[in-house]
Formats: sequence, structure tokens, C-alpha cells
Amino acid sequence: MKRFLRYFFPILVSLLTLVYGVGEYLEWWDKISGRAAALAGLERVRSPRNFPVAFIYADEPEFGPLERFINRRTQNMELQRRLRSGERPSLITRVGGGTLGTPVPKDWPESKFVPDTAPIVYVFGVRRPQISQDTQWVGTVAEVRQWVDRHRESERFLVSTVLIGLLSIVVVVLEAIR
Repeated sequence: MKRFLRYFFPILVSLLTLVYGVGEYLEWWDKISGRAAALAGLERVRSPRNFPVAFIYADEPEFGPLERFINRRTQNMELQRRLRSGERPSLITRVGGGTLGTPVPKDWPESKFVPDTAPIVYVFGVRRPQISQDTQWVGTVAEVRQWVDRHRESERFLVSTVLIGLLSIVVVVLEAIR
């Protein structure tokens, strides 16, 4: 058994390091954790094409992953209270955006931007195509993007620092005992 452990942990550390690095490069962990789906929803919300592209209704595929990601991180206490009581938004969109306003030749694409400070909002009790006044802000475009980045950094810290570090200590302790 000691001989098995002597080889098992060093191989496990190397294998975890390799698999995690390849998985991060190939974005497996973003897909598994839901970050990739949340980012797809965020890209739609920040689309400069505005309505209807930037309006994500509850029955669309981008809605659920983006909603779950936002719900875990929003700082709006009133919204958190509503979510805990079982209410669920029916639309995610943003407020604001605009064009650069400089004239371009007719055959060029229109140059538009959506500022990172544009608020993202939940709209409650809406059916297509009406818009309700019952909205709750959830954060800005930049904040949601930061939440995704922080989630990725936390995962990276837990796997590459804590897990691999602890396994490395186990290897050293086993060698010292031997």
C-alpha cells in the first residue's frame, strides 16, 4: 500500500495540473460552471442593436443561466427579498446605450456602443411585447462581467493553489514518513 501511495499522489498532482490547465485553455470549466452560458446572455444584453436582441425573455435559452448567475451575486436587497419570496423575472434587459454619433459612409456598419455602466434590469410580470413598470436593477454590465471573472479566479485559486498545494504537501509528508 505504501508503494502505491508513493506513486499515486505525485501522479495525481501532475494529472490534476495538466487536466485543469487544458480544461481552462479549452474553456471546459466555463461550460461546466455555467459561466459560458451566463456570458452568452450578457453579450445579448449588451448588444447595441437594442430591442429585440437585448431583451431576453424567460422562455429563451440564455435567460436561465444568466438569471442564476446574477441572482447569486446581485447587491440589490429589495430584489433579493423578492427572489427569496419566490418571484421570478420574466425579462432581463439593460437600460441605456447609444451610438457614437459620427457619420460614416452608407455601406459601413453603424458604429454603436453600450457603456459598461449601463444598468441591467429584471422586469417582472411582462409578456411579449408589452413592457411593465415593475423592474428591479441587478447591476451594471461591468459588474456582471466582473462577477464572471471573479468566479473564474476563485475556481482557479481553489484548484491550482489549494487542491494542488494540499496534494503536494501530502506527497512531501508521505516521502518524509518513508
